[in-house]
Amino acid sequence: MSLLEVSDIVVRFGGVTALDEASFTIDEGQICGLIGPNGAGKTTLLRAIADLSPHSGQVLIDGQPSNARNVAMVVQSPILPDRMTVAEYTLLGRTAHVGRAGREIHRDHEVVASVLECLGLLAFADRHITSLSGGEAQRVVIARALAQQTGVLLLDEPTSALDLGHRDAVLTLIDELRRNDHLAVVAAMHDLTS
Repeated sequence: MSLLEVSDIVVRFGGVTALDEASFTIDEGQICGLIGPNGAGKTTLLRAIADLSPHSGQVLIDGQPSNARNVAMVVQSPILPDRMTVAEYTLLGRTAHVGRAGREIHRDHEVVASVLECLGLLAFADRHITSLSGGEAQRVVIARALAQQTGVLLLDEPTSALDLGHRDAVLTLIDELRRNDHLAVVAAMHDLTS
């Protein structure tokens, strides 16, 4: 059994079929690239995999239906709140793990510290996210996704707003995480030069 199994995904908006019977499988430690121009359905497929939009077909992660606990997604244009620190933003990735009391526990803070350390961001933990450079902020967005501790990472144009140097650094980081943490990565890209 593959870590991620996508079977016959169909997405319709009104009478328009945006995605028609998309299927693929991916194992841990592998990367799958969704390549195509804007409007080709890459984001639509990622949103269906993350169970964020209505669709037919089936998405299984480690044999279980996709949900907020078993898949993490980095969106193309994340909202970066002005007054939120790097640690607070990364802690949002633990939302699916928060218990009935609705509060994070010591373990959640440990996970955040570990992820920030892994990505070389621990020194930025108390800085406001909007004070960071583009590459640093993108690493924080990835940190939030990794704090979910899932085996599947979905990336929607993860380098679209970055200059060439930051693009290379972010893509290298993603590749290292894929190999070291055995993540299954699905990345939507339209710019093959990045």
